Amino acid sequence: MLMRLRFAVTPSARMQGMLGLPAEAGQEDEVFLIAPCRRIHTVGMRFAIDVAWVAADGQVLRVVRGLAPGRLSRGCPQAVAVLERRACAGGWLQPGQQVELGVKDDARRSLWLVPPL
Repeated sequence: MLMRLRFAVTPSARMQGMLGLPAEAGQEDEVFLIAPCRRIHTVGMRFAIDVAWVAADGQVLRVVRGLAPGRLSRGCPQAVAVLERRACAGGWLQPGQQVELGVKDDARRSLWLVPPL
């Protein structure tokens, strides 16, 4: 499973996250990396999201599928980052899984999140 990664690492970008994105589906392979982050919210969101909390060593610690708009997550104190995408059917990360970052060599030089199989 490869996912296009968008970074939210500045304070304003972390606060913004996926807010402001259109409500219609699309780009389900696009994932937001929010770091540092231990807790998220969906206040002001127009769609549900899938969320994975990740430790410094890349281990997925906690996963929530379909977090509805207007919610505050329970969070994960051991996490250093959160991965978010639009909620959708199909594969997503699982607790205990390891993730790593890689560069896909194409014209855009995109960064991709690569959960090992």
